[in-house]
Amino acid sequence: MDSIRSGGVFRASTLVRMPQFSELVLRDAGRLIDVHAAIPAEARFFGDMRHWTLTQMASAIHFEHLRDPLQPKLSPKSLHAAIGGAGVASRNTVQAYLRELERVQFCEKLSAGAQRQRWPQITRKFEDLVLLYLLIHLELLDALDGSNRAKALRSDRSIGKTLQPMFAWRLSRNEAWCRPPTMIRRFSDAASGSSILHDLMRSAFSDGPFHVSISGLAERYQVSRSHVSNLLKGATMCGAVTWQFPGRRGLCYVSQELVECYYHWQAEKLANLACSYADLCALQVETAA
Repeated sequence: MDSIRSGGVFRASTLVRMPQFSELVLRDAGRLIDVHAAIPAEARFFGDMRHWTLTQMASAIHFEHLRDPLQPKLSPKSLHAAIGGAGVASRNTVQAYLRELERVQFCEKLSAGAQRQRWPQITRKFEDLVLLYLLIHLELLDALDGSNRAKALRSDRSIGKTLQPMFAWRLSRNEAWCRPPTMIRRFSDAASGSSILHDLMRSAFSDGPFHVSISGLAERYQVSRSHVSNLLKGATMCGAVTWQFPGRRGLCYVSQELVECYYHWQAEKLANLACSYADLCALQVETAA
């Protein structure tokens, strides 16, 4: 790993006050939506809090084991232990998640040992998508402070493989990220709900009040129309969105409270990523000394 330069370290409260922040977060959301549109079956593993947490921790276990074979391999047991504190999934859900990864060729089963025990092995395809999400967020941070985090990752893949576990473990312990306000959780706790929230926020700030196509959202994020309808119903009940006419008809209006919650939630993620990158740079200096 070549020498890399640390960028700024921020508090979430500092990020949300930066003049470019809201614009860049919405640009970031647009890029994530574009990824989802290109590969919907695969991108849904980042589309809600449960899948996002499982994906980040599965990747962290995988990358840590690659770097140090004494670290646990990815398995239902190690993944459940890693996400235990977050409380996002039962053992059965973890096993189902790993089967889902296998179905979209994000992992394969490899035999090992005298008992021919089969371990889930993350594929290059999954690594590429995890590192792409990391790159998109690093580019946002670079746009804020003029650093070269993303350039470093593009030139040296090993940076991402070391950074991702540091980021995943740090963020998994962040209460503000894992347990956001109710308005955010109405979305993030639902299948593909985080992706739908990004979509609504982008529409709101691109077009002002906007029409919502339940069928369009359902098709884009590969969920049922009833799922989208129930999600919007819950968001309406908590005041996250309002409508031009009764019955969730006409133009949709995103509340100012949801806007503020959304930006603070995204700021928590980005602040943790900036800190993780700074820790990586410090670790590199310490190792080289």
